[in-house]
Amino acid sequence: MVWVSRGVASRYCPRSVLTGESLALVEAYWAWKKIGGARFDEMDARQVHAFLVLERELRKLSEEV
Repeated sequence: MVWVSRGVASRYCPRSVLTGESLALVEAYWAWKKIGGARFDEMDARQVHAFLVLERELRKLSEEV
């Protein structure tokens, strides 16, 4: 394993896996949260999936506190 944190493991350095698209999705997610969320049926599938993953991981982090 190259990287392990809070139950998540990777054989690759997380920094090398981040792309411009993944950073754009994270920024879009925070904007979506700020405005109260748009309907998922107004988004493309890739964006919905990314937002659901981010929501799940944030929920896990808040439960650890």
